[in-house]
Amino acid sequence: MITTYGLTPVLGAALFSVLSLITNVLARHLAFFETNPTNLALYFNAATFLVGALIVLFIPEISGRRTRRPVDDQPSLLALLREGASFVRHSRLVGGLIIGLIGAFAAGGVVVGAGKIFASSLGGGNAAYGVLFGSVFVGLGAGMAFGPRIARELPRRRLFGLSIVFGGICLVLAAIMPQVALAVIFVLFVGFGAGIAYLCGMTLMGTDVADEIRGRIFALLQSLIRVVLIIGLAAVPFVVAAVGRHTLRSRVRA
Repeated sequence: MITTYGLTPVLGAALFSVLSLITNVLARHLAFFETNPTNLALYFNAATFLVGALIVLFIPEISGRRTRRPVDDQPSLLALLREGASFVRHSRLVGGLIIGLIGAFAAGGVVVGAGKIFASSLGGGNAAYGVLFGSVFVGLGAGMAFGPRIARELPRRRLFGLSIVFGGICLVLAAIMPQVALAVIFVLFVGFGAGIAYLCGMTLMGTDVADEIRGRIFALLQSLIRVVLIIGLAAVPFVVAAVGRHTLRSRVRA
């Protein structure tokens, strides 16, 4: 999970920032990149898809070139998710853990979805957005790796709740920061809290859920996390546009 939610997004954010800087340099000398600033990233993305397709082509197990396929009597993914959802409805602990984890990852989705507009409002560009994007997942990986070591004396249930509250407070503080550098610090803490919550939640579910249903619960949780991240990326920009830009002024009297 550190690779999925930690290393891979961080590398993607770093690559996004590098491509943005390269595009800015090329735009100074080539009019094509000045009028089409996204083309370099699109070309690179197309090349990665081509390389991935070639790799899949030479893997017999997933390329479809096998002549004989083993008989699979396992239930479908939909059936597994239904069974897992039925169990969650009858378990307050698992239901609370799933709601908490969905909320924690929703906070990360909000940072990524609104990061572009937020960075622009502070005078930053695509590179600044890439740094904000990567900071969420750097904190997430750090929380998974070092969070439980920092709070060894706390019970897992209490640490789970505190980490979600900590991440929420840091998200509010990040939103009111006047500079990108300061916002990055609190965005790191948002990811750190989410990483601790994820690790504690998975540990609690691994110890309190029976073996025969554990795989279905984990499948349900992973699916919900991905759905929440996608919804956050898609919906948050529209919400921000609907709210609009407002200026708050305060008068301090000596």
